[in-house]
Amino acid sequence: MPLVSSGPDVNSNAKILGLQLQFQITPNLFAVNRTIKCFRTDITAISKKVGMMNYSVILVGIGIICLMTIATPGCLGTTPGKPQPVQSPPSSPSGTPVQVGHLVVGEEQNKATLNMGLNNIITLKLNENPTTGYQWNISTNPGLVVTSDSYLPSTPQLTGSGGTRSWDMKAVQTGTQTIKATYMRSWEPLTGNETTFSMTVIVTDK
Repeated sequence: MPLVSSGPDVNSNAKILGLQLQFQITPNLFAVNRTIKCFRTDITAISKKVGMMNYSVILVGIGIICLMTIATPGCLGTTPGKPQPVQSPPSSPSGTPVQVGHLVVGEEQNKATLNMGLNNIITLKLNENPTTGYQWNISTNPGLVVTSDSYLPSTPQLTGSGGTRSWDMKAVQTGTQTIKATYMRSWEPLTGNETTFSMTVIVTDK
């Protein structure tokens, strides 16, 4: 169908052609405009999604850093290989008595000679196993007085296991004193082959 009608009036035909072109172009412009708006809407939605994705990535990264901080000693402020300062233990309660001049001896001092002051205490500790029937029989000079005699089983306490026999002796006289002990069964006669302990103690008044 021709767009321009026949006739001598060229201006009229031009006006008619312009109106026809306008009617054809205007709907197309509206469609383009709607397309642009939809495109802008899609771009905005994509941008929001990308922003949320970036935010999620940042949160995940922070979580990973926190886990690494907990798992790595260096992130906690400690340096591997360097000992950390140790807090000093609390001091003993005030008023705790300290026994001055108290000597403690054992099997290592067998046949030894030592000096001690008058009225001081000496403690002798020897291994003993009463379950075998053997016990220490101790004797001292009058200048050493046995003030206590005790037995402490070993830990853990097992059947047939031994322990430690302890004696506390006080020096009451100056001069040379002796301690003698024999490991024996009370119902058996002495044979001279028994295990013995002896010590010489020189007591002074200083």
